[in-house]
Amino acid sequence: MEAVRNLDAEVFEAVDRLIVRRSPTPPDAPLRTQENWAYQRDAIATALQIAGMDGIDLAITPQLPAHAAPGVRSVFDSDADVVMIENTLLLRDLDAADTDWQYIRRQHYPAKTYRTGDTTLTIVLANTFDLEHQLGVDLIYVNESLKSVVFVQYKMFRGIQGEEGYRPDGQLDIEIARMDAAMATLSEIEEDGSCEGYRFGSDPFFMKFCKKLLSHDGPGTTSAFYVPLGYWKRLADSDAARGVRDGRVVHEHSFGRRYFTHTHFVEMVERGWIGTSTLQTSVLVPYLKAAIEGQRGVVLAVQSQEPSSSQ
Repeated sequence: MEAVRNLDAEVFEAVDRLIVRRSPTPPDAPLRTQENWAYQRDAIATALQIAGMDGIDLAITPQLPAHAAPGVRSVFDSDADVVMIENTLLLRDLDAADTDWQYIRRQHYPAKTYRTGDTTLTIVLANTFDLEHQLGVDLIYVNESLKSVVFVQYKMFRGIQGEEGYRPDGQLDIEIARMDAAMATLSEIEEDGSCEGYRFGSDPFFMKFCKKLLSHDGPGTTSAFYVPLGYWKRLADSDAARGVRDGRVVHEHSFGRRYFTHTHFVEMVERGWIGTSTLQTSVLVPYLKAAIEGQRGVVLAVQSQEPSSSQ
């Protein structure tokens, strides 16, 4: 069409009126690879919003492209701006903030850094090593400015509009066991009595239930419900999650008003009201270092603050 436009503008207009442009609809039952793609893209968009970088154009399609190469595992695979960390010093903000982060440069992760003003956000797609195998989560947001870490596990409602709900399974039990093990380790750390270390609660793990995948031209993040892991455990064992034949299933109405919207969640993480305490965060970096070994696509986002004079 661009060639036609360059040759004859009138012919272009005539032909253009004959074209019906309609975005493909999300699949009724997305494949696991499609869900992974959507989760990674959503996690990156969420991290950008938490860091106050909403204005950055996220040039990643909401769904796995039809022409994607077999075995694609990262939304950054086709991004020419992405770098392999072991070959660059791009993550200088990590090195300057804490020497414990230097190990990241030795890992084979695709990474991309975004900057706005004094804030630097580094997105690391840890899909070469299975961090999820240790923590049972899909998104880890490290806010170095406020010394907090938040973990998010994604789950998808079934059906075109999410009308079939979500049915907890054995895989979720495994993931929760991993989160519980990590929390047991964090709970051994002494209580943080500082103002900086205050959090609404002691639970840094959250479940994010998505109603459906974004359409191919959908902006932002998916419509979702956030609940702390501790609340999810109660809900899953309550009558609100009881389906036919005593099976377990949750729908949108199962949460009532007891959930956080995406806006609520982003603001709480951005302002440091939820997540690990400052003391827990200080010992979490070595834990993450030991946990990065596996093959699941997990997003690790690290936000740090730089003085204006360094720009």
